[in-house]
Amino acid sequence: MRAVNLLPQTQRRTPGFAGMRTPLIAAAAVVVLGGMGFYGYSVRADANDVKDQVAQASAERDALRDQLGAFQQAQARVAAQAVRRGAVVGLVEGRVNWERLVRDISAVMPRQVWLTNLKGETDTAAATTAAAPTPNNANAVVPRGIHLDGFAYTQDQVALLMSRVSTVPGLGEPRLATSETQDRGDRTVIHFVLDIPIDQRAQDRPTLTPVTGQPAAATTGVTP
Repeated sequence: MRAVNLLPQTQRRTPGFAGMRTPLIAAAAVVVLGGMGFYGYSVRADANDVKDQVAQASAERDALRDQLGAFQQAQARVAAQAVRRGAVVGLVEGRVNWERLVRDISAVMPRQVWLTNLKGETDTAAATTAAAPTPNNANAVVPRGIHLDGFAYTQDQVALLMSRVSTVPGLGEPRLATSETQDRGDRTVIHFVLDIPIDQRAQDRPTLTPVTGQPAAATTGVTP
């Protein structure tokens, strides 16, 4: 017998279409699941890359911090050395060779002239260094002059003393502060006071920079 389809033409089904729907749906599901899996894998890979970048940046930051700390410590050491160097330079530049000056003065003194007091006067000036702007509280002692107090029998001996003292390296032109006669027993003597400026040769330095101003009563020094 031959089967006859009595349904209208619009309601008729194409033979075999129902059998093809299931494989198409399964294939679409597989594609969707595969796409989701690939997306998840990509997201995880991107997250891992971001974590690696963050870890690398953190390591670089720590290394830079260590380098910065080492650099700051080095700068502090350099600044401390500059301060110490400035203090030493200031002390050396301000040091006066008092021993040589006293020895040279005693060597040129005429006979029958003697001293009762010898004092050296100094000023205090701030020492400076090339390193800036680190604070430096070191002080350098700058020489100013020598104060001589003594006696002679004649004015000519006082003048001779002044002439000879002016030839001592480091001493300038002597200035006669006072000169008066005094009676000592059966002799009349001359009591004199000399102020002698000091230049840088008194520090045994090659340059010559006279110090301005007249030396006053000394605050430091030696008494032979």
